Amino acid sequence: MKYNPFAIKDIVHLDETDMKILKVLYQNARAPIKEISKKSRVQRDVVKYRIDKMLKNNVIRFFTPVLNPATFGFPIFTWMNFIFQSFDATEQSKFQKYLMMHENVAYISKVSGKYNYMIGIGARNLQHLDEIISSIIEKFSHLIKEYNTSSIINETKYDNMIGMVNQQIKI
Repeated sequence: MKYNPFAIKDIVHLDETDMKILKVLYQNARAPIKEISKKSRVQRDVVKYRIDKMLKNNVIRFFTPVLNPATFGFPIFTWMNFIFQSFDATEQSKFQKYLMMHENVAYISKVSGKYNYMIGIGARNLQHLDEIISSIIEKFSHLIKEYNTSSIINETKYDNMIGMVNQQIKI
């Protein structure tokens, strides 16, 4: 069975203590328990227990840095959306596996609405982007009916979702 981070059994209710801990983690996800305890003013054993509980309940999916691809030679980041002409499960699985192994594909999701899949591609330049897109289209031309691309010009917001958690606490 595939892992789906959005498939949950029960809604997890966070309280103000969880929020204090999360705010410290957003500032530095590598902070030791001692530092999180000090900054959040929550006892160390409570911090450890709460983080473990949030991990177990899939509130915290993982701790990872958010990289800026432009700083290491990939200034073009493009979203690509696909409409499939057939819904053959085997072919879709091959499509997913190919994209998962592609070193320039940073994001893959099956989506609802007009499109079937959305991916994020990092490229060195426009020619490199064209090569990546052409290789995907060529390999899966029998599956892809239509596609479009949107390159990121300026990122206005990258949200840490604290606002959504704050809404839950107010409910």
